[in-house]
Amino acid sequence: MQEIMQDGIKYRKDTSANPWGWTVVKNVSNTNNHIRIPAVINGTPVTMIGKESFSCNGSLNIIELPDTIRAIFDYAFFGTNLQKVSIYKTEMLSVCTRLSIQQCAFMNCFHLEAIICDKEVYFTGQKVFANCNLLTTFNKDNQVYSSIPAWTFLNCYNLENVVLHARRPSVLSHAFCNCRSLCSLTFTGERLHEVKPDMWKFLKNIKIICKESHPLTELVYTGTKVEILL
Repeated sequence: MQEIMQDGIKYRKDTSANPWGWTVVKNVSNTNNHIRIPAVINGTPVTMIGKESFSCNGSLNIIELPDTIRAIFDYAFFGTNLQKVSIYKTEMLSVCTRLSIQQCAFMNCFHLEAIICDKEVYFTGQKVFANCNLLTTFNKDNQVYSSIPAWTFLNCYNLENVVLHARRPSVLSHAFCNCRSLCSLTFTGERLHEVKPDMWKFLKNIKIICKESHPLTELVYTGTKVEILL
């Protein structure tokens, strides 16, 4: 295992935990409101944002991540003052098209408006964007390639549309609870594996775009109007 400090941020290279490169471990002393994570350190790519690495950082408003990033771990940006996250392009051959975002990674980022990203987003834990009240965008066209765990978009008041590409996805309890502006939810897969009836609790006038095989008509929560486009 190897550790290095750069611009007040600690990085760790441990092939047993991250075989692809460096992990951002902790923001130790960087108080800048705009941080750019390097794509490469000593010839090795930076590929993961570690658990709680920027958690509760009150000074952070904007962060730029390289497209070498494969995963953002639990509580990585929990409770920060982030407004924008962008993933910048590099010329690295090790770029992965997928981005795994884990439990509560951006929870309580009350000022977060957008994640500018061309990667395929996969959610692997609950409450990823819970209470991100201003969030409108989390990648190009808000496309998700995994199931949507419970409480993922809780209280994301400004989120207007989501496209779900997973082949047989699950949408679990309260996934879109209180997403007041959500007006379009598209399923492109062949069939839903599991959908909880309360996934869109407290929503109104939702347009569901899906294949005829989706059994969504039985899952309309009381008070919600759903239009099925076959």
